[in-house]
Amino acid sequence: MKRQIFAIFAILCLATTIFPLSTLAVTNKYSDIDARDYYFDSLVFFDERNWISGFEDGTFRPKNPLTREQAAILFSRILNLDTQNVSGAPFNDIPTSFRSWRNIAATKNAGILGGFQDNTFMPMSTMTRGQMAATINRSFFFRPLQTQTPFSDVNNSFFQSEIRTLFTHNITNGRTPTMFVPNGDVQRAEFITLIKRTFDFLESLDVDLRDAQVNANGDTLLTGMMDGAVLTQLDVIVVNDSGTRVADRNVQINAQGNFQLTLDGLVDGTYTAIFTNRIGAIMGQSRFMIENGDPIIDDGEIDDPMDPIDPEDPTDPVDPEDPANPGDPTDPGDPTDPVNPDRPLIDLDILNPGLLDGTIDLSFLLGNNALIRVDLLETTDLRSGDIVRVKTGNSNLLSVTLTQEDIDRGFRDISLNVSILERLGSGSSHLLNLDLLRGNNVIDQTDGKNILLPTFPNQLISLNLGDGSNNVLSRILSGDRAIQIDLNANGIADADVGDRIFLNFTGGASATITLTQADIDRGFAEYRINQSFLTNLLADLTVGSTVEITPVLDKDGTTTTGETSSFVLSRGLLDIVDDLLGGLLGGLLDGLLGGIFR
Repeated sequence: MKRQIFAIFAILCLATTIFPLSTLAVTNKYSDIDARDYYFDSLVFFDERNWISGFEDGTFRPKNPLTREQAAILFSRILNLDTQNVSGAPFNDIPTSFRSWRNIAATKNAGILGGFQDNTFMPMSTMTRGQMAATINRSFFFRPLQTQTPFSDVNNSFFQSEIRTLFTHNITNGRTPTMFVPNGDVQRAEFITLIKRTFDFLESLDVDLRDAQVNANGDTLLTGMMDGAVLTQLDVIVVNDSGTRVADRNVQINAQGNFQLTLDGLVDGTYTAIFTNRIGAIMGQSRFMIENGDPIIDDGEIDDPMDPIDPEDPTDPVDPEDPANPGDPTDPGDPTDPVNPDRPLIDLDILNPGLLDGTIDLSFLLGNNALIRVDLLETTDLRSGDIVRVKTGNSNLLSVTLTQEDIDRGFRDISLNVSILERLGSGSSHLLNLDLLRGNNVIDQTDGKNILLPTFPNQLISLNLGDGSNNVLSRILSGDRAIQIDLNANGIADADVGDRIFLNFTGGASATITLTQADIDRGFAEYRINQSFLTNLLADLTVGSTVEITPVLDKDGTTTTGETSSFVLSRGLLDIVDDLLGGLLGGLLDGLLGGIFR
């Protein structure tokens, strides 16, 4: 008997060695799940956190569509939303007697899942793949991207920007190589896979401090950067050298990846800033000191309590001179090390020769066209997620994250937007170079190339109307998306709290924005069109009219006019706006535009 018991124990030990306990738990729990399924690791991830469950018959039903109610429950668990401090029925069809009303209210309060024009939620309706892309973007504060995808059905999708963003970060893919199917139901297996990939991606991001100084109020002003400017905001926890939390802030990240953090009341000592994202994952830590009231960034490495190897410990068995030792940074087993560090991985090309001698056409320069090409020389040594940083001297202009599509193509083209050109300066010359980063490590650099910018007018204020497509413009006109005004351009970068920006529209309609500290900290201001303003705007227009928007900065009575943006008021655009407003536009414009909506 003892021998039999020992044999059974040995088999169990062998089983848990080959198959982790979490794997066995999932395969035993669900009768329709196999460890070879593409979503299996994601299901284990969810099961370990008790985020999702199956059905009473012991199945998981991976191909079942996800309902809006289920999405609300899952997102409230994933994001650890407060489901207790909610009050009142969140929607007309969700009374407080509804089983998951607290989850639905929590996601509504967090701005993650909204309702429809009639203030209903429709909990049993299914989530589409496009809607899920938008929900993930909102939940984790992704910065919208307009990069291309191989999908032929995305360009006309209302959620094209959100889909492009997730595809660029390798979080989502299509149902086929050329079809995303944005209007198709998102399956339970697809959902857990998207969330697991999102977590993996967020944990790969890198953030650190770049500068510290004392501002005019005597407070400590810290400036940091997120490589790639992937997110629009993050949380910062500051602790002193005894581990006591002294500050907890949410900061806005501008389009160049920069953010600022103002701290008051700090005394001399050593502090650590810990950067976390929406799910609490640490994206970086930076140490700084206050000496005689002056802040100083400490560039030294922060000890990682999870790292068992201490290079300063003489008892450490790792011999850095031993090329076979896995602690050697030149060992090919080190994931941050290129296969052949002596062979260049990237090179820099200037696509327009006029950028070399200052003869580039001005309209082409200011048209957000591709100006720089990053040649990817050794594609077998490059990885999706590697970061290319464009620099002039010690100043970082922008960062881009390489995708598998870039690597397969062998290059990545980069444009320099108006804001960057204004930072560089009209008629100025610069030495451009590139860094290739993997994690925190620079694994390759290019030789610099000199560029000469022509003389161009200072476009002091520029608007962000997205890519100008009907899908984006319709969201702006319906109030679903805000017009953004860049505050980092020359001449407006020193704007103060209380300065005003007027947005002058065609036909005399005008909006006023009074700048707040939050606007200045995040680097942009926003204006969201409401229904009353839309009615006023459209009163004197017809289909085919060109709508122009001109921003004007009023600083202490001195006004500066910025760049005019424009778009055509097409029938297709107005149809989409009407749909977004639940048909309200037809009634509003029936007399104004000759009943074109009837």
